[in-house]
Amino acid sequence: MKRAIRMLFLMVGLMCAYTALATPVSSDGAPPPLCPPSRPNCGK
Repeated sequence: MKRAIRMLFLMVGLMCAYTALATPVSSDGAPPPLCPPSRPNCGK
């Protein structure tokens, strides 16, 4: 049981790290690509 919980935490941690690294970051200060056009200031 402990091994399954450790494996679950490891997989969630790896998935979060991959998601953070895979998210594109713009260098010009533009809002992230997930902002809808109706809310142009959601990245600030």
